Amino acid sequence: MYLIQFLYRKEVFYVFAYRYRLQYQFSGQPYFGFLALLAQHQPPQIAALALILLYNFIYLLPLMLVYWGYQALSGSALLQKPEQIMGRIAAYLVPVLLLLLGGWLCWYSLSLGQWTVV
Repeated sequence: MYLIQFLYRKEVFYVFAYRYRLQYQFSGQPYFGFLALLAQHQPPQIAALALILLYNFIYLLPLMLVYWGYQALSGSALLQKPEQIMGRIAAYLVPVLLLLLGGWLCWYSLSLGQWTVV
């Protein structure tokens, strides 16, 4: 009964609603707020365990759906062509981007004025 009462609290609803904002979809940041609410309300241990398991299931469900969807489509022509295109682009783009990043890091470190080139 405590589990149902806890889930109907306004703060718990806000934590779950905040959890499913798009930019925090795969982040563990709201988990700390959820744990703080659990600590504040001090539910019985079995209810706390059930709430944590429920939260973890809700957290992992989108990740599992993406994984299962990819596994179901992995051999199909729907994914083979985009993977080939991304492989070709990455073969040329990644080295260029790393070269640019390395050049920028060298320029930035020299622009600080603390180091001299010998």
